[in-house]
Amino acid sequence: GILGKESRGVIRWRAGSRSGQLPAPGGSVPLTLDSPGVVTLVADWLSEDGSRLATNQIDLVFVAAPPAFVPLYVVDNPALAATLRELGYSVRTGESDTAVVEDEILVACRYTRSLETYVQGGGRLLLLADSGNSGETGSGEPAVPLPVGHVTPRAGTPWEGDWATSFAWVNKQGPLDSLPGGPLLEMEWARLTPDAVITGLPPWVQRNYSWAGLAVGWVHQVVSLLLLTPYGCGRLLTTTFKLNDQTLAADAVAQAMFAGALALLGN
Repeated sequence: GILGKESRGVIRWRAGSRSGQLPAPGGSVPLTLDSPGVVTLVADWLSEDGSRLATNQIDLVFVAAPPAFVPLYVVDNPALAATLRELGYSVRTGESDTAVVEDEILVACRYTRSLETYVQGGGRLLLLADSGNSGETGSGEPAVPLPVGHVTPRAGTPWEGDWATSFAWVNKQGPLDSLPGGPLLEMEWARLTPDAVITGLPPWVQRNYSWAGLAVGWVHQVVSLLLLTPYGCGRLLTTTFKLNDQTLAADAVAQAMFAGALALLGN
């Protein structure tokens, strides 16, 4: 709508194949799209004689998260488990040393010796990592190093992004093809922007196993944000994106990213 004293004319809008108009100063319109994706909404303020007084546009992101298809076992995080149940997932909870059903994917926020043994034995683990990837879990079990790489806080590093241009990307193909937009991350990812990155990866690991990353300057100091690691007989998917009970409850991109991560582990 129009902000100010003026209220003459009409607001004419278009978004994809849809269009319409409203009397100034504007209002709300329902918009149904054919498929998920990014659509540019353009609005023109026209006077009574049809001349353009002002124009504006905004990109609208429409996301359809894939259905919950795999049972989960959430370690020591009741709030996350409750949110995932509300999203339709079948969820069991407990400590990391509790027996996991064969077809379940285990979800944890710390990497411990019990989880390491679980992955080496053929398990699938989604690790929602952050800068606190050391210390104690809720059950008191100490954390252990990742099989490859380190979770490093962005603060005080070149990846903080306050002194040089940085950009982040996601490989939105295969299991992640439900994510909207191109490979570079735009404003719809703001709530998920990580406070940590995965560093210390050999180039061949970064090239073959990283599904999302961040670089500074002219593609220098590349790090990972989503790393799939074959380990023993199992697989470990580590991400520093903010996939927690709050973002998953309210953000469609977070829900699609979480579902895509599970599909990546199960692929």
